[in-house]
Order: sequence, then C-alpha cells, then structure tokens
Amino acid sequence: MVTQEQIRETLKKVLVPGTRLSLFRLNLVRDVTVSDEKVNITLASAALDPAAQDWLKTKVSDVIQELRGVKDVEVSFVDAKPTDANEIRSVIAVMSGVISDFDSLASVYDAWFENEGKVIFDIEVQAFQRILPLLPKPCLAARRPRPK
Repeated sequence: MVTQEQIRETLKKVLVPGTRLSLFRLNLVRDVTVSDEKVNITLASAALDPAAQDWLKTKVSDVIQELRGVKDVEVSFVDAKPTDANEIRSVIAVMSGVISDFDSLASVYDAWFENEGKVIFDIEVQAFQRILPLLPKPCLAARRPRPK
C-alpha cells in the first residue's frame, strides 16, 4: 500500500503553472488521505484560475496513479486566499491595465513545457554544447590606461 510520505514526495515534483514552484513550496497541499488503494488529495485554490486548477487536477491524478498500489485518485480544491496559503502579511496590487497575449497563454505554455518543451530545450542545449567549443574564442585586447 502506498504511504502518505510517498504521495507527498511525489507531489513535491508537481509545479504550479505560471510559477515554476511546487505545490508544497506554495503551501497548496491541504490534505492527503489513503484508504486501501484510493488516494484523496485536497489542494488550496489560492486564486488559481479554473484552467490552472484543471491542469493541476489532471497532473496530480496522473503522477499519483503511477505509484504502486494506487487504483483511484480524487483531487479536490478548497477555497483559500493567497494570503492564507502562503502566510503573506502584506499584499501590493500592481496593474498595468494591459493584458497581453502572453498572460492569457501562460498556463497553456507551462503545460506544454512540462511535456514537450523540456525535451526540445534539452535537445537545444545539447546542440549548443557541441557547437560552442568549435567557435573562435573572443579576443581580449590589452587594456590601455585611460588618459588623465
């Protein structure tokens, strides 16, 4: 049977879209219960938009179902303000009045990066590692004293 500790360790690897921080780092895990082969996980909503909640629900369910001894996973959210989840004492709101396309696509991009994006990034890094040693080294000119 899977243990709560195994579940918690697995959840530490799940990053919240748009933050690059784990569920635990953001203090979003509220409860984990294990009963036979069923796991119930309660997360704090902490002002997550519905798309991010849906993505997290699917991601958490997928990674927990990979654990040996788990047949069913239920993920639910409870309302929580960011100040409740993260023990924030002060909040400063900053608005520019402009919502860019990037803002609206951030959670979609994060989900893509978690899957295909990491592979593409790794391929690019490997290519640069092979090419960079072949490029000429920059020439550093001798420093001349500044005129006084």
